[in-house]
Amino acid sequence: MILFASAGWLPFSAKHVIIFNKLVTRATLVLHCRNKGEDKGVFSLGPGDSFDFRFRQPYCFPWAS
Repeated sequence: MILFASAGWLPFSAKHVIIFNKLVTRATLVLHCRNKGEDKGVFSLGPGDSFDFRFRQPYCFPWAS
């Protein structure tokens, strides 16, 4: 498995994650993508397949109420 993530210059810029199935055994890669607020579900990646998604970090200002 190869995981590639790109981030913009700013801390709150969009993030892009790409997961490649490059397992030498040519097995199917099963992954589950979720966070606190969203569940993207379970995905099966065959040999050579990829899955990508984008997200933004939430703005968090501890001094704001």
